[in-house]
Amino acid sequence: MKNIKQLTLSVLALTAALCAPELSCAASDDECAIWLCAPSSFPSPYCNGAYRAFKKRIKKGKSPFPSLSSCTEDGQNPDGIVGKTGDAAYVPTHSETRCLRYEKKEYRTAYGAPAYKDVCVDRETYTVPAKYIDGRVCVIRQTYAGINRDPEYCTGTVQTIKIFDGNGNQLGETFYY
Repeated sequence: MKNIKQLTLSVLALTAALCAPELSCAASDDECAIWLCAPSSFPSPYCNGAYRAFKKRIKKGKSPFPSLSSCTEDGQNPDGIVGKTGDAAYVPTHSETRCLRYEKKEYRTAYGAPAYKDVCVDRETYTVPAKYIDGRVCVIRQTYAGINRDPEYCTGTVQTIKIFDGNGNQLGETFYY
């Protein structure tokens, strides 16, 4: 709840600071709205224009958002708001199996001596929901033994956007694209 209040206050402050219609700005209104819409994952229909501007900037190889100073009337950023981009490994929904109970089983070594090892005798399969692992890239290697993924089960790497206030607190949620 505290994070939502911070986001609301920052959005109001940023909205008040956005370029007045009679002044010229370096960035368009839709581009400036990326700062407001990305932390809430571009809710429709309010952020449709911002989302189109975001996709256009990415397609042209630009930063996901314009400089904040190009979106303010006086060219300043008094609240110290910053946008950061990064990587995240995507791990889709998958099934995993874990052992619930082990038993000691006797076996004979190559020399005929008895030895013991733990053997799983009761297993459980469960579903792990999809997730993003921030700060990681998915590395997939083909080896003689098969495919090796790091982090385990990942299928690809996506980009992230995070918006922070002047105190380093994240505003809203991380946007993955």
